[in-house]
Amino acid sequence: MRAFFTVLSFLFSADAIAVQIQPLPGRISGWVTEWDQVADWDIPENDLKKLSYVWLRFLKFDKEQSSLTVVESPLFEKLVKLFKKNSVSFGPVIHNESDKGYSSEVAEIWLANQDRLIAQLNSLRKKYEWTALNLDFESLEPGLKEPFSRFVYRLSKVLGPYMRISVAVHPKTKSVGFDHIGYFQDVDFLGKLPIDIVVMAYDHAWAT
Repeated sequence: MRAFFTVLSFLFSADAIAVQIQPLPGRISGWVTEWDQVADWDIPENDLKKLSYVWLRFLKFDKEQSSLTVVESPLFEKLVKLFKKNSVSFGPVIHNESDKGYSSEVAEIWLANQDRLIAQLNSLRKKYEWTALNLDFESLEPGLKEPFSRFVYRLSKVLGPYMRISVAVHPKTKSVGFDHIGYFQDVDFLGKLPIDIVVMAYDHAWAT
């Protein structure tokens, strides 16, 4: 299963914690299909009943046009039907990846055009009936803290009433020295918003 999913180790919600893929009562686990490999989806339908939401990498961002495109397929339509049948919330992962990995430049384009892109997300939400969204911006420059916070705030205000919004954050630790990788994330501010905070609690090696 690890080959097909990125499982975020700790998912904090208002009243419970999910660890690894062991769901607690209340269906609070979240799974993210990894690197567009939805073709490898092999979760038995009965297991879907253990999930509260699934985030999928089907949303493509064109940084030249600052626009969003949904990559549709017969499998995508099949999954949507399964999610709806089992009352599983689903929606896209918004990320700042490029061909060379996570890119602060891509994030800056998102943040500079955030109002227009959020409006586009809202239109796509209505069209595809999304009920969840995960924001996975990583390795941004420290100076982007304020626009990033504003972006999350705007997502919560505009889309929050219709979608379960979650934000992936870098863990705060001094065990390996100071690392500015997560400095752009104002966790104190984010914690006051009506969203879920997902801590990327991987080991020193991503694969673990």
